[in-house]
Amino acid sequence: MTVSLGTPSLAAVGASSRPVPRHAQQAPSIERAEAAAVRKAKESDSPVEVLAERTETRQVMAQPDGTFSSDESLLPRWVKGPDGTWQPVDPTLRATKDGTVMPKAVPVRIRLSGGGRAPLLQSTDRGRSITLTWQGRLPKPTLSGNTATYAVRPGVDLRLTVSALNVSQEIVIKSRKATADPALKRLTFGLQGSGISFHTNASGGIDATAANGVSVSHLPPARMRDSTGRTGPVERTHESVLPLETGAGTMAVVPDQKMLGSSDTRFPVVIALSDPTPEWSGSKQHWVMIDQAHSTETYWDSSHRPEVGAYTDPDTGAHGIKRSFFRMDSDNVNGKHILKATFRIEQTYSYGCTKTPSATEIYFTGGIHGYTTWKRQPSWGSPLDSVAKDAGHDSSCPDDDDEFNVTSAVVTAARKGLPNTTFGLKDRDDTTSSDWGWKGFSSNPHLVIKYNTVPKTPYGQATNPGTECTQGANRPVINPNSTPAKKLTLKTQLYDPDKDIKTHNPDDQVRAEYEVNHYNATSKTWEMVGARLYSSFIPSGSPSTVSVDVPAASFKNGEVYRWHVWAWDGTDNSAWSSWCEFGVDSTAPDQVPQISSTDYPDDEPTDPADWHGGVGRAGTFTFSPGSAETGVTAYRYALDYAGQATAATQVSASTPVQITPKHQWVNKRFVYPVDAAGNVGTRYAEYDFYVKPLSVSGAPVGHWALDDGTGNTAADSASGGHPITWTGGATWGSGRIGGGGHLNGSTNYGETSGPVTHTDAGFTVSAWVRLTDSSHTATVAAQAGSVNSGFQLYRLRPVRRPAAKAAVAGARAGRRTRPNRHLLRQPRPRHRHGQRLLQRGRSRDDALHPEELCGRPQSDADDVQRHGMADRADPPRARQ
Repeated sequence: MTVSLGTPSLAAVGASSRPVPRHAQQAPSIERAEAAAVRKAKESDSPVEVLAERTETRQVMAQPDGTFSSDESLLPRWVKGPDGTWQPVDPTLRATKDGTVMPKAVPVRIRLSGGGRAPLLQSTDRGRSITLTWQGRLPKPTLSGNTATYAVRPGVDLRLTVSALNVSQEIVIKSRKATADPALKRLTFGLQGSGISFHTNASGGIDATAANGVSVSHLPPARMRDSTGRTGPVERTHESVLPLETGAGTMAVVPDQKMLGSSDTRFPVVIALSDPTPEWSGSKQHWVMIDQAHSTETYWDSSHRPEVGAYTDPDTGAHGIKRSFFRMDSDNVNGKHILKATFRIEQTYSYGCTKTPSATEIYFTGGIHGYTTWKRQPSWGSPLDSVAKDAGHDSSCPDDDDEFNVTSAVVTAARKGLPNTTFGLKDRDDTTSSDWGWKGFSSNPHLVIKYNTVPKTPYGQATNPGTECTQGANRPVINPNSTPAKKLTLKTQLYDPDKDIKTHNPDDQVRAEYEVNHYNATSKTWEMVGARLYSSFIPSGSPSTVSVDVPAASFKNGEVYRWHVWAWDGTDNSAWSSWCEFGVDSTAPDQVPQISSTDYPDDEPTDPADWHGGVGRAGTFTFSPGSAETGVTAYRYALDYAGQATAATQVSASTPVQITPKHQWVNKRFVYPVDAAGNVGTRYAEYDFYVKPLSVSGAPVGHWALDDGTGNTAADSASGGHPITWTGGATWGSGRIGGGGHLNGSTNYGETSGPVTHTDAGFTVSAWVRLTDSSHTATVAAQAGSVNSGFQLYRLRPVRRPAAKAAVAGARAGRRTRPNRHLLRQPRPRHRHGQRLLQRGRSRDDALHPEELCGRPQSDADDVQRHGMADRADPPRARQ
């Protein structure tokens, strides 16, 4: 006699009842792996596995034509090993060093007793566990393949068999003599669960409930049978259903003593519980059989085989009908284009082998669960396909696969984003036919799906002229006529990882298809503008930018338009992108803008002393639209020459502009209005303002007092704003007046970011410097020119007398300066006590606009004035 006890399952405690579709979680690494597999498949002209998509039950292959095939089995085929690599499922048992017994490779961590008082079974997965114990000491087991047998009583064996997802526990009572053992009056096991509790239900089974009250597993009542079975629809003539009982940490079953004592009973006898469900490892895949003759019983993931068809019990004459359901994982193809889907199941039994076999039909049904019975079966709908075949009857009619076309069901599931797809098998005429329609099948069917990855929805939409992709009142305004080619260019990014076009181009191809709409203000509807626009096909597999051109003549001034785009790979199209709206404005502003400035007003003083500012002294100007102008968003401006008002000088309408006059007397400001569409007005505003001459303004173009004291920068107090940055470790200290900068005469120097003064006109430079070593020539300041320095202020090495001398050198060879290195350099002196640049006076040639650097040396001032400034009509005076 055999007692088979299955541990109840946990079914992903706390998991969502509806998982997020896998395609919605697909990481970029999966996409890269798919693209790489497609390339290899094309190169080798053979399928290549996308290893990143393998699971315990699924294998995805990239095909040479750019499509994919997904093969999903109901039972696990692989398990990840300790090194992270996939290994075939192997439930073969082996003894371990700690004395326990474990299978070689199964998805769930299973540990069996090696003998003694250790737990009979410990099963752990994802932090959940079940422990089953035997009431007494266990002998050392005998191992054979995936079965461990314990001789627990005289004539009684306890046998545990490990499969891919579960463990069946069987007590084998071998003879009638063994039934006299009082221990067989009631079979009790210790049962403990981590994170779950167990209780019996009305049907005599056991429910496993999570801490939050959710039922996560169902174990149907036990079945007791003897060995007088036969192959066919009814294999057992003596069978009894045994309710399960639960107590405080226990599970018990009471054998049918009448069957054990009957003279008709043939030994061994088997008392069996249904095997644990695959939900133990978080799987969403299950199967269940229902039987009209046992209308309230469930056969959820039974150790028995799935069956279909009518049958008649030859001993009792009772009539029954069997049907089977299979829930298959399919969420990996959600959002894909399903090309073909096949449900493949091996037929292992048939009532006979005829020339006109009865047809087995497959349906897309409602969902199944642990309570599915004949009276509580799911909805059936319409049949998807049928197969008329007899197989598995004898050697002349061997086992064979039945293949059903289930494409429409998988298409529906993928479109709805379902986490799985449930199929029902039944004999076509099971309510009226004879036993010849009965068939038995393997409990490990496969769902094979061929699909194409739909191109990604285009992104990164843009136009030329440039706009943002928005809708509503904030939509941008453009003028397609503003481009040289008189057109509007629509751009987008495309990505399609896998598909060939139907023209059999050797490269994967994808293109963009655009639609442009016009808003009809009268009917308040959007209308298509012309035909759909197509970009060229481009190689897929990596993101690429594509575009189409729309002639400017397609758009009307003052109207509103929108466009969107999808990707097409020759088989499938992506979803449409979002709409991008824009208005069209081809009319340029016609009003002259207004200009104002408090620094440089547009008055006309006759006395130069009443003019404003000074050369190099910046002023703030504000622009505003003409009195009747609307829609101006920007301005382009220029100083003195209107043609210099370009996009480079464009500023937004709300931005005040800082402008620095370049010369004295009349300066002219030209300003053009620009609207939101980028239309530049043809009429400009002209604004004249008068700038004080240098002799009147007395404003320095550069003045460095070196009073900063800290930091690495010396501030410029003049209007030009040219701070000096110290290099080489200059330090601060006292100076002739206030502070000063100390340099070592070799590696220390200060440098501005650009030229300070114009060297093509008269200027003066002066500095206060104290030298601690006068034995060599010492440069105080210089401004870089295109070939030589524009000027150089230095002290010559003394020849006859030690008195200090200074000289001013102008720009060499009449060349203008260039803004590269602009140094205030002192190669030798260790102390430098202040330097400032002053704009002052006018040269003898009044047509020039001199800028000067002025100052006073600490000693021998007369000598510096005599030698360094003798050519000036207005001698410099020191500014404190």
